[in-house]
Amino acid sequence: MIRQRSFLRALQSFVSSGQIPTREYLESFEPKSLRRLKVFDETPPEDFRKWFFERLTSHYSNPRSILRLYRKYISVDDYPCYSWLVRCLCQLGNSFSFNSFWSPRDRQALVSLPLFKYLIFDLIERKHFIHPRHVPRLIFALSALEYRCWPLLIHIADLVKKHLQDWRLSTLALLIGCLVKLGFDNTTIPENDLYNIISLLLNEVETRDPADSTPFDWALLSYSLVLTNRYEWPDHENAALPLYLSRACQDLNLENLPLSGWTQYYLYMTLYCADVEKPRNESQIKRSVPFHLQESLFTRLLNEILIHAQPQGSEMLQKDVDTVLEGMGNTEALINCSVGRPDDEQHCLFAGHLFPNRRLCFEYNYLLPAPDGTPVEGGLVSFRRRLFNKLGYNTVVIHRFQWDALTVLEKEEQLMHILSKFPVVESDLYDSKPEPKTFDDSNYKYLKHLRPRVTTWPPDKISV
Repeated sequence: MIRQRSFLRALQSFVSSGQIPTREYLESFEPKSLRRLKVFDETPPEDFRKWFFERLTSHYSNPRSILRLYRKYISVDDYPCYSWLVRCLCQLGNSFSFNSFWSPRDRQALVSLPLFKYLIFDLIERKHFIHPRHVPRLIFALSALEYRCWPLLIHIADLVKKHLQDWRLSTLALLIGCLVKLGFDNTTIPENDLYNIISLLLNEVETRDPADSTPFDWALLSYSLVLTNRYEWPDHENAALPLYLSRACQDLNLENLPLSGWTQYYLYMTLYCADVEKPRNESQIKRSVPFHLQESLFTRLLNEILIHAQPQGSEMLQKDVDTVLEGMGNTEALINCSVGRPDDEQHCLFAGHLFPNRRLCFEYNYLLPAPDGTPVEGGLVSFRRRLFNKLGYNTVVIHRFQWDALTVLEKEEQLMHILSKFPVVESDLYDSKPEPKTFDDSNYKYLKHLRPRVTTWPPDKISV
């Protein structure tokens, strides 16, 4: 026994602490698949789904936290709960909804993230789990994010057509407004009959009880008809637009109109576009909105309505084109500039870039192309292009998927080619340095550091 203890002491004298293998040294020889596994720092929750649903609710309006939670979910489950994925996308859409404080650039940065594309892929992979109750929320989310995913939308559109009888009037109005903004009226995919879905939904509106609605629903339907140039739909004798406007104004007065949010913007834009495009039923459209409501809309447009309806901040593609124009030495392009008729007292539309001395506007389309690669404009882009042409401006639409594939030299070549097609207007037609106007007795009140305010009604150049 004594001899064995002496042997161990002799053995220990020849082994140093540096020769003892550490845990990190042994883990370095493990395969990568084992090294990627992460041990929980705490005890895993008993019910994964319930825990992740609760966490998702707590991160309701934070897009960054929502995507981080999604990354954590897919790290512990190869096939997350599909209802949770749908709710994840819906909460992202609600974060960037039309009343959001996020800028368009933030939204475009979000949909460019790989993690967001993983989420969309997970939804496409098991799209047969989409329930009809998911359809309106998914369409609203994709519309708010301005992300047109054809594999998902084609399947959703089929569900919309299969359950036409099940949608309430408010849901029909929401579906029509979102599908118009996604550019479904501009599609030419005959095998899926996508271009006809808006007409099917509008026909279904005629079968619903008007009592189950709000002024916002009818204002949104009226605005959707204007966006798609359906002033006389379904025909001139039985046009639906004047009826929708009268129903939208039925419960409105001077007290609750300023509190109606987007309803007042949709009403004014409908009246303004009817005044610009002059459809055959222009008088019926204008008579559908009471005179005192028209006066309130006109006098409050700049300071109370338009400033909240216009997206604030720049866009990614817009800034990229602006950088290329600056590199070319072009200083005539005005970014986010308003466009209107020469005798308009107030402008309602804004161009991505305006070249006033060339009578040219740039518009930017961020939506993905059709499955065959054909560019398809969004509803708002095609609407502004139509109105700008009516106002006397040429319009060039730049599609992001085509622009991003170009090098800097190719981008400059494309812009030089476009500008060469639209030369500068002669000085006798366009005054680059107009004389300062006098505003004495002109019914305008100009104060320092304030926007002009219209003080009289009716306006001089708009027929009421």
